[in-house]
Amino acid sequence: MRTLLTFGLILAVATGFRYVPSEPPATGASSFTLVDAGRAAQADKVVVGEVGEPGPAKYTEDFTQARPLPPFVLPVYPPKALKAKAGRATVGVQVTVDAAGRVTDIGPSLLTFDTSGPFAADFLEAVQTAVRQWRFRPAETVQMELVQSGGFSYRRIVRTTATDTKLDLAFTFTASGGVETTK
Repeated sequence: MRTLLTFGLILAVATGFRYVPSEPPATGASSFTLVDAGRAAQADKVVVGEVGEPGPAKYTEDFTQARPLPPFVLPVYPPKALKAKAGRATVGVQVTVDAAGRVTDIGPSLLTFDTSGPFAADFLEAVQTAVRQWRFRPAETVQMELVQSGGFSYRRIVRTTATDTKLDLAFTFTASGGVETTK
């Protein structure tokens, strides 16, 4: 047990996983979690320059991750699991979002520990049915150029490009039949 706990702690630290508990909804309402593994922070300011450039790079790039846009269609607790009193279950998915903000693929997340048990397929189907209907503000890469003029320097936006990206979501189904989130 101690080995498993130590492994879980190392995995959580290595992936940047953060857990902040939240109160379960009293009305059985649904919500979600965006699981952030620090991808945006790692890719935040990429310096781009020409090969063999003797001085500092002329361009930098900033990456902004895709964000879901309301209204959110939230998953429904699977009726078979609710009838069997399956209890609390967490389902993590990795969502691929294209440059137009549409969901193009939904697969398992490696950042969330899935606890859906014998009804795993039912919980996953509920999440996929809901998330397929979502729209996102697409991820963007902003390329900026360093400009020096009149004794001062500033960064000018050269190009903004919408791009495909992947992000992780976690859904926690409560024993009362609702869905909650923690971030």
